[in-house]
Amino acid sequence: MARNSEKGQGLIEYALIILLVGIVVGGVAAVAGQQMSSVYSGLQPPLEGATPAPTEQAAATPSHPTPTPIPTPTPTTIKWEDWREVRGTQWRKENGYYCAGPGGEHRSFYGAENWTDYVVTFSGELHKGNGFGVYFRATNFKRANAYIFQYDPGYGRGAFLFRKIVNGRERSPFARVNAPATYQWHNVLRQIKVVVEGDTFTAYVDGQQVLQASDDEYTHGGVGLRTWDGSEACFSDFKVTFIENPERDRDDRDEEEPVEPDDRRRYRPCSLDDFTSGPAPGWYGTRGRWRVKEGMYRVSSGGEHRTFCGQESWTDYTISLKANLRRGKGFGVYFRATNVSRLNAYIFQYDPGYGRGAFLFRKIVNGREQKPLAVSAAPPGYQWHKVTRQIGVRVKGDTFTLYVDSQEVLQAKDDEYTHGVVGLRTWGRSEVWFDDFMVKLQSPAKSATHLRQYRSKGGPESPFLSTNRVRRPYRALTNGVEIR
Repeated sequence: MARNSEKGQGLIEYALIILLVGIVVGGVAAVAGQQMSSVYSGLQPPLEGATPAPTEQAAATPSHPTPTPIPTPTPTTIKWEDWREVRGTQWRKENGYYCAGPGGEHRSFYGAENWTDYVVTFSGELHKGNGFGVYFRATNFKRANAYIFQYDPGYGRGAFLFRKIVNGRERSPFARVNAPATYQWHNVLRQIKVVVEGDTFTAYVDGQQVLQASDDEYTHGGVGLRTWDGSEACFSDFKVTFIENPERDRDDRDEEEPVEPDDRRRYRPCSLDDFTSGPAPGWYGTRGRWRVKEGMYRVSSGGEHRTFCGQESWTDYTISLKANLRRGKGFGVYFRATNVSRLNAYIFQYDPGYGRGAFLFRKIVNGREQKPLAVSAAPPGYQWHKVTRQIGVRVKGDTFTLYVDSQEVLQAKDDEYTHGVVGLRTWGRSEVWFDDFMVKLQSPAKSATHLRQYRSKGGPESPFLSTNRVRRPYRALTNGVEIR
């Protein structure tokens, strides 16, 4: 009995000890908890304003840049105030519309003559009369060479058509489609669109394609509007959108790069002609017989001879060549020439037949030469024949400068013709040998460096400079090398 009582007493004591330990631990925890709460409370204000650490790592920025998207061509809205009215007295602006007529022929133009491929859009309403037209690839606005799309109720029973304009005169349509018999021509606002790309032209009226044609004579030019035969029409929302052409744009960038005198990679067709064999590539003769012989481009004695090369969109450039007048009255170098069959151009003339011999600049209008723009007389005894001369003609803006044997001898100014091809001319039973003909297209920023090869070395520019209609003797030319 006594042994069992002692065992029970021991168990009770162990239980009481465990309970006492639990009470003590609980009390200590309570006190510690209050202290931890105080510490947390003291830290809470600054923690509330802090930025929490991110739970995930931010995505890394790509090491390569994002490609820039290619911009879509944006239509250029044209202000009516900027148009050039060349014919008609009834052009007027009314509530945002550009109106013409009634009356006779009305023509108005806009844009740069070196524009090539583009889309023309506008709204047009014919109030009365026989129609209206939209010019494109128009040059020489006063006496236009251009194409035109005509909205023409006066043609037959009414038609849409494309024509060519040559020296201001319209030719027969080269494409035409008749409108339906019940088509409403008057007092309806029509949406007109003409796409000009390469040698193909497409016309749309109110979103529907009505006509397409092809022709390759005119490659560039501005835009315009026309009414005729007492018509009255109003136009609005005229826009031009240029068509992207990667090959053409690449060529334009090439032209703007610096070009060293001996770097022939940037020269244009007809510019590299040293006439080494066969017919001269890229040249086309419109009058007389031209031939390549013994590495030179030659014309035998006879009447008028002309030959041309290049693109009518050329504007500023430098021409260089070697020329030997074997006999006769002279030779010339055309520049900014257009419509070569009935020529508009400038020309430099090496002209022993003018007075006692002179260098001069002329203008050619519809194939007829005008009085000289500038003349510089050669000194007495100057050797005109059987001597090879180095000729340089610089064409920049409205200023033309002539160099002969590296000497500046003549300068002239005129602003009528802004672009065109180059060419050669002889007359008066002249026999001439040409060689090393080159054309270097100029960018405005680089053009000042392009004539270093023509200037005299080691000194100031020649003082024997002649400007428009000022005549001074040219006294400093050096003799060339005679061709044997």
